[in-house]
Amino acid sequence: MSDGSDSWMASPPVSNKGSPSSNKGSPTSSRKGSPKSSKNKVAPEPEENLSNDVTQAEAIVQGANDMLNKRGTGLIVLVQKGKHFYLDFLNIKVRNPNERVIRVYLNKKKARGVKDQNYLEKRSTALDLKLGDDGAFMGEHVVGVPFFRQHLGTALQGFGGVNPLTWTGITFAKSAQAIPRTPTADIYAFANLGPPQDFDLDEEEAKGEAAALEERRMLDLMLGQARGSLTLKDVKRKAEAAFRHLGKDNRTDELEYADFCLGMKYLGIHLTESRSRKLFMIADLSSNGEIDAGEFEMAVHINDKIPVNDSMSPMDAFAIFDEKMRGGVDAIEFHKLLVALGVSITATGSMAEFNASDGDNSGVLDYEEFRGIWLRICDVVAELNRRNKAGVSEEKVKKAKIRDKMDREHLTKLIEKEEATERKIFADAKLQIVNERRVARMAKSERTSKRRADRTREANIARREKAKLEREKKSRASVRNREVQRRQRVEAELLDELETQKVARKERELIELHVRRREKSQQEEQEREARGEHEVNLTQKDLRIVPTFLYKSRQARIRLNSLQLLDISNNKLLSLPESGCFFHCQALKKLDISNNRLQSLPDEIADCTELIIVNMQNNDITELPTKFVTQCVNIRKLNIAENEMIRLPGEFGQLVCFQL
Repeated sequence: MSDGSDSWMASPPVSNKGSPSSNKGSPTSSRKGSPKSSKNKVAPEPEENLSNDVTQAEAIVQGANDMLNKRGTGLIVLVQKGKHFYLDFLNIKVRNPNERVIRVYLNKKKARGVKDQNYLEKRSTALDLKLGDDGAFMGEHVVGVPFFRQHLGTALQGFGGVNPLTWTGITFAKSAQAIPRTPTADIYAFANLGPPQDFDLDEEEAKGEAAALEERRMLDLMLGQARGSLTLKDVKRKAEAAFRHLGKDNRTDELEYADFCLGMKYLGIHLTESRSRKLFMIADLSSNGEIDAGEFEMAVHINDKIPVNDSMSPMDAFAIFDEKMRGGVDAIEFHKLLVALGVSITATGSMAEFNASDGDNSGVLDYEEFRGIWLRICDVVAELNRRNKAGVSEEKVKKAKIRDKMDREHLTKLIEKEEATERKIFADAKLQIVNERRVARMAKSERTSKRRADRTREANIARREKAKLEREKKSRASVRNREVQRRQRVEAELLDELETQKVARKERELIELHVRRREKSQQEEQEREARGEHEVNLTQKDLRIVPTFLYKSRQARIRLNSLQLLDISNNKLLSLPESGCFFHCQALKKLDISNNRLQSLPDEIADCTELIIVNMQNNDITELPTKFVTQCVNIRKLNIAENEMIRLPGEFGQLVCFQL
């Protein structure tokens, strides 16, 4: 880009006279640092081609994102000239304010703008231009050039190794690797090649005139509508009805411009296109291209407040033909706009005026640029008459040029005054409605605060009454609880006394039962002693084993239960019964097994837990059973003299009743 002053780039021209770009390579040339190019061989461009041009496809360049100022305009045509194919770039302009390295990419599929940024370099092929810096679409050789032709080869030897007719999508983008590096490619504009479209200028002019007639028809309808009668409640009710008709939620959803127009039409509010767009833009407080229910209410209310102007101003006409609501018109829209305003001008003349006034080469004229053109070429006398103003008469000023200049200056002042008045009317209406809505909100807030205060006061009174009732209830409950507690204490005392009496009675009964049992046991012992059943004396009988009649029979086992003394000393016993004998001697108190030949004691002897005196002198016993020591804890006298005793059990110390 030259001097960095122009932020728009146009396609480079063909140079046959030694231009600075004449030494650059062909589309298939490989440059260091440039994106990937086709390695297939491309048919060389002929020095002279006398064949006629045949248009195979064409595409209109579109901006990738107008909101982010990524714009593009112009026409790309795929031309066949004999066997060779060319891409013609006509009046291409791409917005590039930061002077990025923008390249042209070809794709076999349709280009989708910013949606292709993640896959652009993988699925597309970079086209190295003859002109521009290093084959890129930028630099001083590119700016301001209206026409450029790029060779694509032939059907058999085409760019990218494919038939040039295969290419469909064309993208203007900065690659991710270019400085500054970005995660994905940055797409500025795109176009899609398709069948040539016939452009009928007469038809476009007819469409423009039809739009102007429709605008005037709507203006007539607007003049017949009553105004200034809507209240805030009426506006809110209308907005709710419009949102409900459009299937939108007035609490969360927002309306785009098309839905806004449908909503107004449903409410029976007739609007010209220019007024509709002005209302939408002034109500769009967030400037996001959508309005919520509150902003829709504001638009309806502003329209009701502002009177209708019975004429269409240049600003109104400009708003009608600014179809994308971007604040500007392209060359085609500009021509239709002039025709609609009654300016007699040819397409060539309008294009010349457009290019001459497009000072920033944006491909779009804003309103100030358009107004300057219109004031210069309109029928100034007719415009003054339409505003009930007379032009400078020939009597006052003789020279026509001076009269024309004075009339145009007068018209300029009138237009500026009209626009200032209209802006003031809209601003005042918006301010008035904002104030009304603010006053209404404050009044509503005051009413809400008053209702809240009343509810709070009533709630406090109710709370105090409830607290009083609760206190009385608690007081009565406390009295009842104290009485219940007193009764419970009395009942508990009576129950405790009754339980104490039951326990005392049960203890007396147990004592009496024990006394009776003891007396009965003593009586039985006395009877057994009288019968001689309390002892067994088998001393000096030369016994070698304990007789089985002592413990085998049932009657013998019953007698063993009351046996208190067992004397089997001074015999030749080698062992005592292992089982069935001492198990039943639970009342045995004295055991004498001295002067025998016993070597050990049976474990069952430990069941004689009532033993007090044990005499096992003069035997061959080597050790005492551990159970005997741990269970027969009532032993007071124990004679183990003259035995083969090796050691005493470790539990021997548990014989707490033992007497030496």
